[in-house]
Amino acid sequence: MDLDQLTKQPSEVKEMHVMGDRLLVLKDGASTKGRYAVIHQFLQPGGGPPPHVHTREDEVFFVVDGEFDILLGDSTIHAPKGAVVDAPRNVRHTFKCVGNQPGSILFLCYPAGVEEFFNAASQLEIPKELPKLFEIAKQYGLLFEAAKE
Repeated sequence: MDLDQLTKQPSEVKEMHVMGDRLLVLKDGASTKGRYAVIHQFLQPGGGPPPHVHTREDEVFFVVDGEFDILLGDSTIHAPKGAVVDAPRNVRHTFKCVGNQPGSILFLCYPAGVEEFFNAASQLEIPKELPKLFEIAKQYGLLFEAAKE
């Protein structure tokens, strides 16, 4: 086992802005040999992505601050600070910051790769380029409900 590779940190935390939210990529696929990525997302009340499905990775959400409603399939889970929620691949899900305070959510994605989608998405001007976002998402195995016709 290569302990140096297992404990390697990214050369720098990558900050991005996607659909109005601030994201910090704390661990990327390059630093985990593709096994997982860790992302910290900061949201304003009402913020969160449209419902979507990951076809390539599973996610685990940890609510760092604030309160969230997390949709998994057809069920909504209220997730206060400290809650941990699994979102398996191929299950429709989303999360929304609820209440009057901003919130943040840490998520572990495994295997890694979705952080590359966020990097590409951060280059877009939303909502002007929303159709392009949905096309890019498909390249990373992400299917957004809003992209359905």
